[in-house]
Amino acid sequence: AAGHRGETMVEGFQVYLQRQLRPNLQSLLDLVTSGKVDAVLATAASADYAAGLGERLGFQHVLATPAHRNSDDTPNRGPHKRHRVLEFLEGRNWTSRPLILVTDHIDDLPLMRESQLVCWFGSPKHIGAARAAAGNAQFIYCRDLSDEGVLVTLLSSSASESRPSVNRGIDA
Repeated sequence: AAGHRGETMVEGFQVYLQRQLRPNLQSLLDLVTSGKVDAVLATAASADYAAGLGERLGFQHVLATPAHRNSDDTPNRGPHKRHRVLEFLEGRNWTSRPLILVTDHIDDLPLMRESQLVCWFGSPKHIGAARAAAGNAQFIYCRDLSDEGVLVTLLSSSASESRPSVNRGIDA
């Protein structure tokens, strides 16, 4: 739609979105960038801009709604997102690792139900409903935590798991 200015517009949008990132996620993203944790950015956003944004944030793995999809193709959300994430993790032999989900939206309920830990950045008024519907996942309200607090919470939760202490997936 943007014609010859498309790449410039996408890049500008990626920069804008990167500036909107919660500051208390920076240390976690530094671990992702350094390769010290395995992480997947799974989003319903279009790969047109989400793939580049994921790269800017340090993700090696981005699962987004395919660009130029047909009208009958399903977007990467809800149960479709869960399926794609679990399929991706299986393909990497990461299924024995704890699934730690970082999210801010109830639309990720199917993934919450698969997760051992949900780091909730959404509205405080929705965490109760999400927790009740998510099954056995442990929830931590992270929105008000400091950057260090988020990192300590994630690392201590991972270390308390009986399985390897590596994040199986991160969703933004």
